[in-house]
Amino acid sequence: QALQRLAKWLQVEENVIVDSVRASPWIHIDETGWKIQGINHWLWDFVNERLALYRIRRSRGRKVPEEVLTKDYSGIPITDFLSAYDKTGALRQRCLVHLKREMERILELDSSQESKAVYKKLNRILNDAYRLDDLREKLTPVVFLHRLQLLQARLFRFSTANYSSKHWQRISARLIKYHREILTFLKVPNLPRHNNHAERMIRPSVIFRKISFENMSNKGARAHEVLMSLLQTLRLSEVKAIDYFKKAYLSHRQGYSLVFMPP
Repeated sequence: QALQRLAKWLQVEENVIVDSVRASPWIHIDETGWKIQGINHWLWDFVNERLALYRIRRSRGRKVPEEVLTKDYSGIPITDFLSAYDKTGALRQRCLVHLKREMERILELDSSQESKAVYKKLNRILNDAYRLDDLREKLTPVVFLHRLQLLQARLFRFSTANYSSKHWQRISARLIKYHREILTFLKVPNLPRHNNHAERMIRPSVIFRKISFENMSNKGARAHEVLMSLLQTLRLSEVKAIDYFKKAYLSHRQGYSLVFMPP
């Protein structure tokens, strides 16, 4: 209960993180299984290079990103291919590392000549996209745009081709649905093309899940949200967490305003 009391006093600090996340030009999002009193929930993280926000919800659907970021969020979510993110943000970038992992798994399941050829074709498209991103500063805008358009055309042709393998049929169907969200990183300079940061930032909670009973009450879950959001944001900002918690708790108990403002 001490952690719950601490979290209650520090909610005002967490509100600053919420506002900053909603104002971010892009945000990584991920989710993992969680339990409250043994009942299945999901722990979500909304993170970038300086901010971390966590939410525990019963739903794994789109209402959670809409709640956290609001329906008016104009930034770019960087996510896996979960359909819950389909309506979030003005643009979206789907994680290319997730896509490549799926391609590798398919090659393990189906090592036929056709499968190898399809893998090679899609892998070449993605690698050419990476190289184009690396050459961004060396090319004129006209040349860069022309090469981007060629890549988009190649990706669309790949997505609409016929494949006998059910695995590659699944990938092509996914790419048809999300072909406009695969190469967004080429349209927006410095936009990450994978969601590894979200996976790294959710890992501390995954470790916590393995060595604990997760949360035994809604109040405990709320305390986890607040304290984990602050702790991880402080770490990203290279602020000493223990010193901050001491100062913030005492300041709020005495009626003072915000102690820490995330950059």
